[in-house]
Amino acid sequence: MDRKKIKRAVGFFLMIGLLVFNVWLWNDNTQLGTFLFVGWVLGYILTRSRIGFATIYVEFFNTGDGTRFYYLLLMFVFGALGTTVIHSIAAADGAVLQFQASGSQTAIPGTSAVSPVDLSLIIGSLLFGSGMVINKGGGSETLRKTGQGNGRYMLTFLFLLIGTLPGQVAKTAFDQSSLSQYSIRMYLPDQAGYTGALLLTAALAGAVFLLTRSYEKKRKQEDTYETKGKQEKEKHPIKTFSEARQGGMYHTLFQANWPALLGVVSVSAVLFVSLIFTGETLKVTKPLLKAAVALFSQFGVSFDHPAFSQTLKTLQNGIWNDTESVRNAGVLGGALLYSLTSNSFDLSWNMKWREAPWYMISGLLMGFGAMLAGGGNIGALYSGIVNLSLSGWAVLFFGAMGSIATMTAFNGRVSTIHKANE
Repeated sequence: MDRKKIKRAVGFFLMIGLLVFNVWLWNDNTQLGTFLFVGWVLGYILTRSRIGFATIYVEFFNTGDGTRFYYLLLMFVFGALGTTVIHSIAAADGAVLQFQASGSQTAIPGTSAVSPVDLSLIIGSLLFGSGMVINKGGGSETLRKTGQGNGRYMLTFLFLLIGTLPGQVAKTAFDQSSLSQYSIRMYLPDQAGYTGALLLTAALAGAVFLLTRSYEKKRKQEDTYETKGKQEKEKHPIKTFSEARQGGMYHTLFQANWPALLGVVSVSAVLFVSLIFTGETLKVTKPLLKAAVALFSQFGVSFDHPAFSQTLKTLQNGIWNDTESVRNAGVLGGALLYSLTSNSFDLSWNMKWREAPWYMISGLLMGFGAMLAGGGNIGALYSGIVNLSLSGWAVLFFGAMGSIATMTAFNGRVSTIHKANE
């Protein structure tokens, strides 16, 4: 039996095992079962549709082609459309924003993503944006690439976990300082109503779209715009149904990368399922703090600092009883599932060893930055925007500034960032 057949066989055993275990977990603990389902489906979708925030940023500024960036903006609007309905129904039933809820009050699903825009968020977003372009992957992409056997991302993942620890200490210190009072926490429906908030979100996405188009035009005029032939190609792209059929049934069902639009719709559907059945929005990087504390506690590291009191309380019941950690394990499992069934799993270091320190630093920057910003691309940026919070747009802006500054400074000094105009 050749390696491809072995990978497929292992992939199908994993698929059956995941489904059986998920059903058992549902029956034993519905909440944990739902979070696991959301996690592995999200990991599978993100991997197969190649939706990666950092990859999109780097590709856009390396080539000038904003095609994939446009789908990201569409994902914001499509997600906001669904959450507007979910939020408005909950509010009509008396639910309030999560940070306002007390006692028996019900929180509007997903409003944990409504964060204050303050100096902590700004610095955290800048650091996270810098780290993710060096790594060419944020928290979710690092987790997914780890599931695909990529050793470089495993190295980054380890240092991302390490980075969350001082990041949590710094965030706690900031929240207790006088600087924390200089902030604005804005839930857009409070200012413009639900319909107005949706229209404002669409308008902001439209403004970013116009800026992106303008940059594309500038690159074309300067003759630095790269054609699709020079860009990173998908391993198994689906362009038309006839082309998919030519690759065979297995190729269509299990190997072919999904069209971007299908990825947008699928991620949004997972978001809606999470909001409706768990009341929680999607998060990846920030919950990794619990994994870091659980891991390093096994090596004798003490977490007596008050910054870790809530995390230690959560971990008293075991990390596998923590819903967010189970969801993250699912994301890794979903990525592994697709990579095996598509024959793309490849256990290799996949990096130049002289660049290893940069990937370590990128992990530290992302872990530290995510704690300050309240999350990464999924939890702070995407979830913030689709849950109608001003903070999501702030993370997008300052994260982009950190990314642009880092790509300009590195300019080909690391293999993940190409030299400008080459």
